[in-house]
Amino acid sequence: MRETLPKLAHAPLHSTVPHPRFGPLNATEWYLLIEMHYRHHLLQLERFKHAIGSSI
Repeated sequence: MRETLPKLAHAPLHSTVPHPRFGPLNATEWYLLIEMHYRHHLLQLERFKHAIGSSI
């Protein structure tokens, strides 16, 4: 991730790839989506742990 971040400064903003939900995203937007995706799943895991009353 740290190696990729500096390369995004050179990525053209007009070049996009469609996302099924969010529409066309450029390289920077895809990169930022990674963190959001992981955060979403970590929150799901915490809710799951709380729901079953166990530490996973």
